[in-house]
Amino acid sequence: MRSIIVFNLSSVLFKSYLRASRRSGAAPAYSRPAIMLAIDALVLVLPLASLQYVLPKIPDDLIEFLEPITWQTMVGLPILLTSAIITAGIMFELGQSSGLSSSEAVNWLPVSPREYVAASAISMVTIYSPLFAITIGATLPLALRFGFFHVWPTAMALSALALLLGAFIVEALKASMNRVSISVYRKSGRIGIISRTVLLLVLFIAIQQVFNPYVLYYVLGAVVYGVSLFWFVPAIWPSVAIVDLIGDRVLYAAAFSALSAAFTLLIFEVASSLRKKYWSPTPLSIVIKPSAEYVPHSMALKRFGIDPLEAALAMKDFKALLRRKDMARFLAVPTMMIIAFFLPTMFGGSEYTGRSPGFFLVTFIPFITSFTLSSISIGQEGKSMVNLCMLPISTKAIIKGKLLPPFAISAIGTAVAIVGFQIIAPMSILSIAATILACTFEIIIQGFIGLGIATRYPDFTAGPRSRYVTFTGFLLGLSLGGLTTLAAFMPTAFYILSSEVQGIPSFHAINFITSLLMTIAIGSFLSYLSYRYCKGGVQNLISNLT
Repeated sequence: MRSIIVFNLSSVLFKSYLRASRRSGAAPAYSRPAIMLAIDALVLVLPLASLQYVLPKIPDDLIEFLEPITWQTMVGLPILLTSAIITAGIMFELGQSSGLSSSEAVNWLPVSPREYVAASAISMVTIYSPLFAITIGATLPLALRFGFFHVWPTAMALSALALLLGAFIVEALKASMNRVSISVYRKSGRIGIISRTVLLLVLFIAIQQVFNPYVLYYVLGAVVYGVSLFWFVPAIWPSVAIVDLIGDRVLYAAAFSALSAAFTLLIFEVASSLRKKYWSPTPLSIVIKPSAEYVPHSMALKRFGIDPLEAALAMKDFKALLRRKDMARFLAVPTMMIIAFFLPTMFGGSEYTGRSPGFFLVTFIPFITSFTLSSISIGQEGKSMVNLCMLPISTKAIIKGKLLPPFAISAIGTAVAIVGFQIIAPMSILSIAATILACTFEIIIQGFIGLGIATRYPDFTAGPRSRYVTFTGFLLGLSLGGLTTLAAFMPTAFYILSSEVQGIPSFHAINFITSLLMTIAIGSFLSYLSYRYCKGGVQNLISNLT
């Protein structure tokens, strides 16, 4: 493996990702690796200086609580970072369409699979390096304060290794996606399409859950407190090494550190082998067969006020979620979040009796799902967005057609979550009714906000890491969505806290009817504002493209 080729290719991949969504000829300043290093230095120094200033001022009776948190943080960092980069990779890295993966320039360069995997992993780690920089800045003052400085260098080295491990796993997933596409595309019809989507979702979710910190530490802690007993689990070898070092078992720490490095190299070799075997999807062979007579299926939707053109637009987006490999990740991320929210109550349902955790966890599902799916609804059109604007379709029809898939998927996901939480940690009937009402408004509000963001900040770039919405738009929409979520769920939260949650004294208690009226008032007001925001964005987009 040629190191100079790996370095140069990683720099090219890093720049291509950050420059892919630029709207002008000039590349953004942060697309240069030197600028990224400056950003890393800044986010490292800020928490370091802040903690150095704050720690001496914290009272002694409070500072003692930080000591166990410090060493537990250092022990858990490797798994947390691996899980974070896998989740980010599924969300932002696995959006490469089969056309791009077959035709991009790197396929024609004299680059070996091992060199490509190494370069791509390094570029990914560089992009998400601010996470590691924040980790260094936040843990160093704490390690100095509580006498863990002898552990800190090893913990940081193993955390850096964990970042590489996560990047190599993402590279293996990329090649595995090509393998799934090759196998399932040989099957025809809807069964093949659904099978591929299900396989990709299972693959994404399984890999992420294997490195989910809660899953790992609950499974291990169910038998014995700590991780040392399960030294044979490769995913926790870095954590075992840190635990041994804290316990002054230097030889064991060195052994598990070496095993961690060996496991990372093994995953690298696996990813390289998969990349070599499935470098790009096999070109499809199109076979034209006689089809049955076309029968419209959208007439039933007229009962719900949806005309055939709106239904066709919605069905096109539904099919895109199922058929396009680059869209599977947007179904995987909300699914992973639902599973992650279920885990604490599933493993400790009796502990949550009388605490109504279902309400507080279910608020995130309509927020994330409806916002995510609606925010990508415009950018995923690509160049075909011009064709959409040429149709005799009104602004209202575009809004209804584009928001029907997010609304339907969010409603199904929210209903499943409410039923699941009700089985694990039941709430009263009145609390369920209040939660359903708040979730209904939240799905509508987040859909309008997401589509408004999608029309103002679309990313039509077709590249290896398509995002469909600019990073600025995503952050703005996430902020607006978070604020509206708090406002919409506030009356219901006050009602549940003051009437059901055990151990919390009543404060300004409100009854069920009052909470419903307040939810309806706030939800209706926010729905109107978000609809106006959404409608204005769609009108501006149509006027700019026509």
